[in-house]
Amino acid sequence: MARKVLLGIGILLTVVGLLLIATDGLNLQQTNTKQKMDKEEVITKAKELGMKFPNKLSKEEIKLQAKRVGLKLDSKQEAKKSLSTKSKLNTDSNKTIIEIKNGAVASQVVQKLFDSKIISDKKALLELIRKLNVENKILAGKYEFDSDPSLERVLLKITGNEDR
Repeated sequence: MARKVLLGIGILLTVVGLLLIATDGLNLQQTNTKQKMDKEEVITKAKELGMKFPNKLSKEEIKLQAKRVGLKLDSKQEAKKSLSTKSKLNTDSNKTIIEIKNGAVASQVVQKLFDSKIISDKKALLELIRKLNVENKILAGKYEFDSDPSLERVLLKITGNEDR
């Protein structure tokens, strides 16, 4: 008699286990189809939740990093523009255009900006580029600068985070 009761309990447990496995499998399949999101939805949701994307620089991030390393960013550059530099073309007396060649390294770009009198402090810009880890994100091309751009505006422009 005890043997039949134990056999019945064993069969009952097996059947209940199989039913739970089968219904749980169905529930998992249904939830997987509901949770699929395309890339744009994921990015939008991430931005809503406060995620910041490292590929985009902002003036605030540049200022924060400059403050961390003890750099003082001036909103105006002291140097006046020189019209005799070979690396620039003048479209107007307050604008300077320089061309950054493909494959130019950060130190070469900073030197060209300094020689063109766009920046007055090479060391500050180089240190900022290194601290922000954007040495390999400087884009080749022609860039137009106002008469006295700030370091953060220059950095945003040459890394493609602001219009050229």
